[in-house]
Amino acid sequence: MSGAQAEKVPERLWAQRAAWDGRPLLRAIYAEWFERITQQLSHAEGPTIELGCGIGAYKAFRAETVATDVVATPWTDAVVDAQRLPYPESSVANL
Repeated sequence: MSGAQAEKVPERLWAQRAAWDGRPLLRAIYAEWFERITQQLSHAEGPTIELGCGIGAYKAFRAETVATDVVATPWTDAVVDAQRLPYPESSVANL
């Protein structure tokens, strides 16, 4: 992400990321929750898409996840509007 793009990231996301980075107990609690989510994912062929990835916490836990949001951030793989998903029918394993 370029400096100009980083400037467009909402300040609240930078604050959330700083809070996340500074709270190891919170990250440990989420790691347990993320593990539960991961265990429930389909093993069907296709990617796992996270809508609204925010600060990218789940992507950091499960790197193969495609992290999306409505704005480009350092944590998004793609900018996606959840009301107009760009994925062909039956091409996604988990959403």
